[in-house]
Amino acid sequence: MASIRTQTSFRGVRTSVLATFAMLWPAAAWGARLPISIEVAIERGAAGATTPQWARMLGEIGLSPVRMRSATRSDVPSVETIETAGNTQYRVVGVLASGNVLQLPGGRFSQHDLVGLREYFEGLPLQLQEAGVERGMFDLTEADFKQVFADYSKLVTEPTQGAKPADVFSRLSERLSIPIDINATDRRALNEGKPVAQEWEGFALGTALVGVLRESGLALVPSQPPGEPLTLNIAPLNKFDTWWPVGWKPEKPARTIVPAMYKITTIEIAGYTLDRALKALEKPLGATIVYDHVILARREIDPTAINVELPRTKTSIRRAVDRTLSRARINGEFRVDERGRAFTWVTKRGKDSPRATN
Repeated sequence: MASIRTQTSFRGVRTSVLATFAMLWPAAAWGARLPISIEVAIERGAAGATTPQWARMLGEIGLSPVRMRSATRSDVPSVETIETAGNTQYRVVGVLASGNVLQLPGGRFSQHDLVGLREYFEGLPLQLQEAGVERGMFDLTEADFKQVFADYSKLVTEPTQGAKPADVFSRLSERLSIPIDINATDRRALNEGKPVAQEWEGFALGTALVGVLRESGLALVPSQPPGEPLTLNIAPLNKFDTWWPVGWKPEKPARTIVPAMYKITTIEIAGYTLDRALKALEKPLGATIVYDHVILARREIDPTAINVELPRTKTSIRRAVDRTLSRARINGEFRVDERGRAFTWVTKRGKDSPRATN
């Protein structure tokens, strides 16, 4: 039967060649069997009288077979991965050293540390599978991140403004191929939340979904722990350090994406609230104004109640928007959704409202 063998070294330690065994214990009879066999090389001066106890411990953990023999000069802790007909097995070489300490690749254990030894071997297959795997944002692999991004790049084709957040969430989430994990408490927050304030029709599904969740104080974080399926986890904003953002920092300059916003024109604003002024500037800006409603509410900032003025001057549309926002002591940031649609994110920066990333 064909098999593939790969050898792994820890901390620069090379894999040893398997030797002739002096003692052999049968397959484990005490617990669930792990796909791991072990060969223990016993150094001269080690507590040989404890060999049967070590063999029993390793068998109870689920290793099979357990082999014990005298050590040679070439013995070092190592592990070998063996692929046979689609099955993966691991062959470990450990060294029983003086002081009755079992040296393993990446760990040292005494006979009193059965719990630690069990955790070591139960986690070994996953550790070896993850060796060399590169993870980036949200601790996702590149393939997983691309899958999430592709799912989020679908177009929202229905109106959202004024709808119940739970209804919008249901419509958007059912279009995702990745399962969502949300508990009853957070579902209740959506059911009891205020009507969606922002119109997300025409935006990418990902930006719209996290925008709707954010209005209800919730955030979404994709997660794919080693050995587990890719999942979208929803929880209150304060439960996460980072979350999927409402839009991204564009890779291209704003001038390239929306050149119209840099057109120089004469602008004057007088007798307008911030909300009305931004509405007037939105069309010539060429980028939708999107409010961070949850943060503005927390900071008690009401765009419909703040009066703004801008003296008559020649300037670009984007500069006029930035100056208008600064009059209200809030921030505007040029962002794009997963489909590349441009918008201006209006917020008050802080830990709960970080700058966009790309």
